[in-house]
Amino acid sequence: MAALMLQKAIRQCMRVRSLELISPVTCQQIRFKSGKQRLKAPSHAQSKDKYVRRQKKGFLEKKVEKVDKDFLKKVPVDDVWIRKYYPERRYSMADAIHKHRELAQPEMLNNMDGLIYAEMTLDMITTKKAKFIKGFRETVLLPHQFDDQTQQKVAVFCETDSDIALAKEMGATYVGGRELVKEIVTGAINKDDIDHYLCVPDMLNTVIPIRPVVREKFPLKVKGNLNEDVKAMLELFLKGITFNCVKETDYIGKIQAPIGTLNMKDEEIEANYKALIPVIWKYKPQKTVHFVTELSIIAPPSDERFLLQLEDYVPGHEKQEDEQELDDEEDKMAATN
Repeated sequence: MAALMLQKAIRQCMRVRSLELISPVTCQQIRFKSGKQRLKAPSHAQSKDKYVRRQKKGFLEKKVEKVDKDFLKKVPVDDVWIRKYYPERRYSMADAIHKHRELAQPEMLNNMDGLIYAEMTLDMITTKKAKFIKGFRETVLLPHQFDDQTQQKVAVFCETDSDIALAKEMGATYVGGRELVKEIVTGAINKDDIDHYLCVPDMLNTVIPIRPVVREKFPLKVKGNLNEDVKAMLELFLKGITFNCVKETDYIGKIQAPIGTLNMKDEEIEANYKALIPVIWKYKPQKTVHFVTELSIIAPPSDERFLLQLEDYVPGHEKQEDEQELDDEEDKMAATN
């Protein structure tokens, strides 16, 4: 009996050996348990990939486009030209406003008192490769007031009777203390119905519970909505214009800020634009040279946008005399060759 079992096992081994010669899949061990044959596949060295820490997904790299200086110098001779063969034309602010006024005539868009916006493209890159400037929200009081067709709703947190009376007189939507805080936290007052939250310093500890609710609108001294002077805060946030810097990508931000109406004087509109620059420049990294990379004037509902000459309206784009001399020398060398 034992001899028969041994012969059977030998035949099985020979059959497996013959399979090894035919098939690339081999069996390392053969076991018999309860009269059944069990095959075990050979073990292979484990890949080390699973022990390697996965790399974080990289940020979008800024595409650096090569600028052809000769192409930028090309100027069309005629009134009609093929756009792809010439750089996009840039205007002065007065010329851009004049063109929008022509489009707004009663015979066309009939929008002679329409709003004018300054549209800016910002470079949001910092000195650190993986760190970018966050989007921001600012309010500025322009030197020449105009109706921007919006009504700001303001909540003022104060305690004294004089501050409460002043806030109500100037047009604050909500005025109060602890009870007002409780209504905002519980949702009795919808946080989205309030555009600005103003607070006096003595009430700062009281309004802390609304911080996770209102988030970026929470009163801070650097934003101007935390101040002892209730009148100054209300003048800024009721009469000023509010604009946002919206991130299009990690390294590109967009701003659209109203700077006047088409029936205002050109000098007044330009003065309003200049009042925006110091507010925006608070977010400029120290080593960034060209913070604003593009500037244009738009006037909805017109689809036209007119680019402005950056060197005339944006700090950091002034052409240095040395660079001008180098360009002249390059032109001379090219002409001689």
